[in-house]
Amino acid sequence: DASGDLRGFFKGIGVAQTGAKMYRVVQPEGATSEGRAYRHSKDFDAIIPGEGAKFKLIITGQDEGDGWVRVAEGRYLPMGVDEERWLEEVDDSELDWKDRMWKKQQEKIAYLQARMDPNRKKSTAEMLEAARRKAYWKAMSTRSSEDVFDADTGGQARGLTIQLKLAKPLGINFVEINEAQPCGALIGDLADGYVAKESNRLEIGDVLTEVNGVSVSGLPMGEALQPIVDAEGEIDLTFVRMM
Repeated sequence: DASGDLRGFFKGIGVAQTGAKMYRVVQPEGATSEGRAYRHSKDFDAIIPGEGAKFKLIITGQDEGDGWVRVAEGRYLPMGVDEERWLEEVDDSELDWKDRMWKKQQEKIAYLQARMDPNRKKSTAEMLEAARRKAYWKAMSTRSSEDVFDADTGGQARGLTIQLKLAKPLGINFVEINEAQPCGALIGDLADGYVAKESNRLEIGDVLTEVNGVSVSGLPMGEALQPIVDAEGEIDLTFVRMM
């Protein structure tokens, strides 16, 4: 099955995959070849001549959930054939220090690749952290006393300005832009079933700048939210979405 010399084998071929696992290539009794040849598809007969994994070595791949492991794009191995096991999952405790270091490196590569994927949907925590960093940088870099406003543009917001009128309860979870150096409040989450989310105009990370025409930009979060607490009826709110 190994198709002669496995000159195409190299450890960890294309294994930077999210959720990848490590496997040992099982050597059967009386083996007459060096290892197992890769398949270019999930077809046992789709052998790639000269490319494969040698017996007893550890490879990394993605369990496809159908009895096949994807070692790389266009490179597959079956978990087994009939009653014969080809691959067995390896526990971290069985790895030597080189394999553990190599696995951590691959996991880091997979993590970075996943974050760079333009189609990946960011988590709420990631969106919030990115918004916090951007808002803090804007607040600290401006020469205006209003922090998120640019004095050179006559007080115009640096980004998209959103103005709307909402009635309490808003359903907005505000968070401090920077707890160590308070400089404003931004939206940390929008609760389902409340007016803020149902307006379809606000997003996580939007910075609160005005309440009923009064600037709260750059104030510690408690002070910035006090006008909302004191207000009755509908409230005129202004937010800035950092671009």
